[in-house]
Amino acid sequence: MVRMSFAYILSALMIAVAACSGGERGATTATSSAQNGGAPRATVALITHQAPGDTFWDLVRRGAEAAAAKDDVELQYSHDPDAAAQANLVRSAVSGKVAGIAVTLAVPAVMAPAVQAAVAAGIPVMAVNSGITDWKALGVMGYFGQDEMIAGQAAGERFLREGAQNALCVIHEPGHVGLEARCDGLARGFKGQAQKLYVDGVDKATVKRAVIAKLQQDFSIDRILTLGAPMALAAPEAVAEANSYARIATFDTNAGVVDAIKNGMIEWAIDQQPFLQGFLAVESLWLYFTNKNVIGGGQPTLTGPSFVDETNIHSVADLAEAGTR
Repeated sequence: MVRMSFAYILSALMIAVAACSGGERGATTATSSAQNGGAPRATVALITHQAPGDTFWDLVRRGAEAAAAKDDVELQYSHDPDAAAQANLVRSAVSGKVAGIAVTLAVPAVMAPAVQAAVAAGIPVMAVNSGITDWKALGVMGYFGQDEMIAGQAAGERFLREGAQNALCVIHEPGHVGLEARCDGLARGFKGQAQKLYVDGVDKATVKRAVIAKLQQDFSIDRILTLGAPMALAAPEAVAEANSYARIATFDTNAGVVDAIKNGMIEWAIDQQPFLQGFLAVESLWLYFTNKNVIGGGQPTLTGPSFVDETNIHSVADLAEAGTR
């Protein structure tokens, strides 16, 4: 077991938060930790499908940076929402002879050849956030994230307890297996009508227009479930402009969603702890480098779901403002 003092962890978090910036599509940034007496540092590549403006990934990255700072690992972060381009980033990491790779598998079929090439090259690979049904078949050593079907079912069951009858699930990345699983899980746990609405990207205005149009088309919709924090913040405006009575819940949090829950504009959020996902992905690679430890025993290591609502919002508000929840 790795033991760390609170002061040490806090110091690492402060370094990681200070170092983090959103970056551009396909951008690669490196976070270097302190020198260790001249010995070469291991380099870990974190490669995600982050789209411009999606603040969720800032939290994943900050967690990875905190682990890298603690473990004296050099972190290279790159991202592209296009699966083929993301796969090319994996190939570049392999060509660069990194020590380990942490990667999202939002579109497993496209990512598979690049990931399998990394494994064949002897590079340990960890899956983070997406790809829970595919990671083992690709030869990946571990998975850190949420079972999206279970999380979606939990949302549907909560809607059912609240007396909802018609729920709208807003998918902002068409083709993303994890987002589809969330909506399918919602339908499984919910006895009322469950609909999907596909929107393109995380642009607030685009999401807002699409939701308004759907609410005007079907006034019986009484619940909206968005699948990311930026989309959640567009929903209250859409409800108001459509003169709808629908109540809003979401997956994931950021400072804006926390404020909206505190103010009653959003009912609750499902938190999959993205900071923890990034932290554990890098930490697990470091443990493998240094002690050949493998976490999970061949099973996914789940980081969610948990609910953030009016009963516990104040306990996470300061952490959200600091950029770690």
